[in-house]
Amino acid sequence: MKSKKTVPELERLAEVRMMCSRPNPLYERIDNFSIALYVLGHFEDVPDFLSLNGLDTSEASEILKENFEEINFEDIPEGYNIRESKERYLLVIGDLVFPRHFAFVVDPNNERPFFSKLDHIGSGYDSLVELMENLSDEGKIGLEDVHYFRQV
Repeated sequence: MKSKKTVPELERLAEVRMMCSRPNPLYERIDNFSIALYVLGHFEDVPDFLSLNGLDTSEASEILKENFEEINFEDIPEGYNIRESKERYLLVIGDLVFPRHFAFVVDPNNERPFFSKLDHIGSGYDSLVELMENLSDEGKIGLEDVHYFRQV
């Protein structure tokens, strides 16, 4: 499961971190769905993330149905790290037909295991509690709204 070559997802992650990091977000137009899916390699024909058109919730939901399978958090292998594994995992917050937020799993053993872009804040690493707090201004979020997926 280990990969010794440079992982394209890590290159895309570095690109996103450089262009819309939290301390100095240079590019705010792109939604969190597009950023998460771009880093995970979904948009193979897009040369860079600045070329993304953005997704609405119905488009994000359709991509989720076609390219991911729902799992339990416990199904993510112990010791998983995106830098060392070919597997890719996605955290989805909200109704699966109308998701509110995508974040991909970087390292479940880290205190901030998820990476995503938050509106008006930029991209960065968060804990589940931090994500839920940042999204709570859009309405109450409970653990029943939290879902995990494996990219197929």
